[in-house]
Amino acid sequence: FPMIILAVAIFDSLLVANPLLVISSMFSTFFQYLGVVIFCPAPYLLMLVGILLLWSQGLWPLAYLFLLLSFYFNLVFAHVMGRFFWKYRDKLNWEV
Repeated sequence: FPMIILAVAIFDSLLVANPLLVISSMFSTFFQYLGVVIFCPAPYLLMLVGILLLWSQGLWPLAYLFLLLSFYFNLVFAHVMGRFFWKYRDKLNWEV
């Protein structure tokens, strides 16, 4: 999924969600992409657990704080994906 988001952002079209492009891109940068994929969901899962626990305890103002932190993680993730493309643009061979 992160590779599809990156391709759509770079090419500015939904047509690049082509499985052949995405799978070949994932295999060309497999170990590096694996690091991004592991980094991506970990903060979000922790945030979700935190929000659910806080909400169930009646601490909903703190749950909203966790929602703000998840917005920050979205910005960090966008930066990580941009760095990933910039660093491995030759391996991805997207010719942008």
